[in-house]
Amino acid sequence: MESLKKKIENAIKDITKGLFDVELDIVLEEPKEESFGDYTTNFLFKLAKQLGKSPKGIGNEISLKLQEKFEKEIEAIEVAGGFLNIKISSTSLGEILDYIRKKPDEFGKNNYGQGKRVNLEFVSTNPTGP
Repeated sequence: MESLKKKIENAIKDITKGLFDVELDIVLEEPKEESFGDYTTNFLFKLAKQLGKSPKGIGNEISLKLQEKFEKEIEAIEVAGGFLNIKISSTSLGEILDYIRKKPDEFGKNNYGQGKRVNLEFVSTNPTGP
């Protein structure tokens, strides 16, 4: 199951490409303050500088398209300066929790690094000891 976060990141990337013909890496992060929502991203600063437009205007265009695409999953989108703050709906959070409850062995599982070797070295600061 692709995470909702990843789906939103990809959607923002697609919307940005469609509206402005610009490709950017979009990273959603957890905001420092809970009042800012569940996810936030500051890519609007970079995009506004690139396009020579205001971050708020660009953010409003993107948020309208994003809200249309995720009307059930996203409760609210706020454009604050160069930040896009996203609040996930309680229905969507409930569906995620239900999925975790039904498939606990799959929650948090990923294949990152599978088949790769890691070399871990221990360096002692004591030159005469281990």
